[in-house]
Amino acid sequence: MDRRNATYRGSRCLTYGEQCSTVPGEDLYGCFWVALAAGLLALLWPRARWTGARIGAVLLQWGARLTLGALILSGA
Repeated sequence: MDRRNATYRGSRCLTYGEQCSTVPGEDLYGCFWVALAAGLLALLWPRARWTGARIGAVLLQWGARLTLGALILSGA
């Protein structure tokens, strides 16, 4: 896809609501908020207590971030 097609597709989506992404916005926002919440949880979690849960929060954050990136790229 070259720049002209991307620009044409984007302008059609903004102007007429045609040729927009097929990925639902709720999925994108959901992945974003899950990644943000899991990241904050891992950041604020005490390092000395329940390290397995902290690692789980980090893995959940990474999974949500990777899923968000895949959704964005698949809907492009």
